[in-house]
Amino acid sequence: MEFEKKPETSYLVRDEAEKLSRDKGIPPERFSEFAKSGWEDIITKFCYTFLDMKKQRGSSLAYSWLNFREGLAHSEPVRCGADEFAYFARVRELIPEEDRDKKLFLILSQGWVYEGYAEEIFSLLPELFYLEDAYILSPKFRWVICHCDDGECAVFSAVKN
Repeated sequence: MEFEKKPETSYLVRDEAEKLSRDKGIPPERFSEFAKSGWEDIITKFCYTFLDMKKQRGSSLAYSWLNFREGLAHSEPVRCGADEFAYFARVRELIPEEDRDKKLFLILSQGWVYEGYAEEIFSLLPELFYLEDAYILSPKFRWVICHCDDGECAVFSAVKN
């Protein structure tokens, strides 16, 4: 999969995530940007596991949830109300029990990949002003939670066994 150079505006969400993480005193072992040499592999594996690559256009991850593969199991959408923190708490509950205490991947639609625990991920997401789509993935790529910021909802999708 070919990755394009990120537009300048995509750095806004990265800078914001880094600043929020520092301001909250989150240690790097709990949440950090994924290795500079491995992020492309994470995005590629996400794309080929969850997306219909015949429909996926280019390397942008914005609205990639529109191209999820046929045959994935899906939850009912979780809708955002007036309280974003309560919404993200409900979204966090979509994480299967066996993965709740494991490091997860967070892929932002601007192409940034992070690794961290649910507690830290969900403490940052409601405060990211430049957030668009976010994909929270299991460490074994068995499931993904897609948050669509302008759609104000999230859905859990899983690979069927």
